[in-house]
Amino acid sequence: MIIDIHSHLYKIEKVEEKLKEIIKKIKCEKIVLAGIEGNYWEYILGNEEVIKIYKKYPSFVIPFAHFRLGIDKKERIDKFLKIGFKGLKFIGPLKNYDDEEYFPIYEKAEKENLICLFHTGIVSRKTAENKQENISSSRMRPVYLETISRNFPKLIIIGAHLGYPWYEEAVEVARVNPNIYFDLSGPCIYSRNYEFFKEIFWIDNKVLGENSIIKKGKILFGSDIYYDRIPAYINDIKKFFERIGCKDYLEKFFYEVGYSILKRGGII
Repeated sequence: MIIDIHSHLYKIEKVEEKLKEIIKKIKCEKIVLAGIEGNYWEYILGNEEVIKIYKKYPSFVIPFAHFRLGIDKKERIDKFLKIGFKGLKFIGPLKNYDDEEYFPIYEKAEKENLICLFHTGIVSRKTAENKQENISSSRMRPVYLETISRNFPKLIIIGAHLGYPWYEEAVEVARVNPNIYFDLSGPCIYSRNYEFFKEIFWIDNKVLGENSIIKKGKILFGSDIYYDRIPAYINDIKKFFERIGCKDYLEKFFYEVGYSILKRGGII
């Protein structure tokens, strides 16, 4: 079984049918669908569409609402909760993620025990852009999650893409902070050689290896790609863990870590 902690509802033909097909094909027990508001990710549907699909398929869809840092007020979280959202998605903040202006939002999310999924790293420019959008990848570096973690130790934090390309930063942030996790979606496993990941994961480190993010169970599965590409990506992930000598971690990666996070968030 698989838990997909990071996916979206895409602007593709027959999206509902394709979503159901992939759920069955990969034996996915739960899938987090995060809405994205705004014109700069025009291939992803927004919060309204996500909550509608959740209402139809509550047995396997977990809806996350896109909260626009620097635009939305914290009171909007209550509106999200009222209509059924189970977590929050952050991307494209107008200031660094750890700016104190956003602390009341994180405090509210912590109080409500909401899982928070943060985009970390470089943001794609493959689609048409609105020149008025204020986007900076540097505001979404994984190190900023540490400040949030230390100030809100009960907040459940997931960073996307292992902070691509700031991998070492992400690994150490996850290793040190108990409430921070990262998914491996995006170009992660393809962008460096296996030896690089063995080194930063401390796989063969006889002195520090027991404190690695693998031993601590801090990375988990998220797809964040079109549904038809997920099966091939799953196969590549399996090869990745075999090559770095962590084949035994696959069950935790695909299911157990995600399950434990969803359980902590009161979702399952």
